[in-house]
Amino acid sequence: MNNILRQSLEMATSWCERELMANNAYALAQVYVGTGHVQLAQEMAVQAIDLYERLGATKKMVAMEALLLERLQHASS
Repeated sequence: MNNILRQSLEMATSWCERELMANNAYALAQVYVGTGHVQLAQEMAVQAIDLYERLGATKKMVAMEALLLERLQHASS
């Protein structure tokens, strides 16, 4: 699953499609949390949050931050 998301993120980046980039980074963060790769999850979460912020998608950003924070805390305990 993460290979497909990484490819999609690379394509979105080459096309400068910021919303798709943010969605893919968010999805990758969730995958990485689920597989115990907390550091990678944090990196993708930071990237997604930054992109959502630039897009002005504050509702999405706040919801994503809350969900990922909860999952990251659970994964690291």
